[in-house]
Parts: sequence; structure tokens; C-alpha cells
Amino acid sequence: MAPSQVIRRADVQAAAPALDHYTQGRLLGEVWKRPGLSARDRGLITVAALIARNQAIEMPFYFNLALDNGGEAFRNLGNHHASRLL
Repeated sequence: MAPSQVIRRADVQAAAPALDHYTQGRLLGEVWKRPGLSARDRGLITVAALIARNQAIEMPFYFNLALDNGGEAFRNLGNHHASRLL
């Protein structure tokens, strides 16, 4: 699969339903929402880790998740903070 392609949830559900169930329940349900970090900070850390590891295939999903969970605070990082993240 080329790095520019996006893995869709439907593809994961078809190929590995248990992985989808685990991802949705445990990872995104429990781990992502546990206390200790704000949604904005958790999104920033996740996106920074994906960039550092060059995980291009996973980036669109987690960018959107970070935007959904971080809301306006994440969208309005500003050029200074966004460039430091990248």
C-alpha cells in the first residue's frame, strides 16, 4: 500500500474485526479518554509521535481525531506552535 493511501475503518473491519473492536473500545474508548491529559494535549502528542515515526498511513485518521477531540484549541495552535510540532 502506498503511503498516500488511507486505510479506511471498513477495510479494517472486513480484514480484522477483532482489531477494529479493540481499537474502537480499548484504544479510542478507554485509553484516549482517560484523565491526565486534555484531549488537545493527547492529540498533539499522538500527531507528534506519528510525524517522528513517519507513520504516514495513520496520519489522516489521527489528524482528524485530534481535530475532533481538541476542537478549536487544536485548530488555533498558530503558526509558531504548528511549526514546532512539525
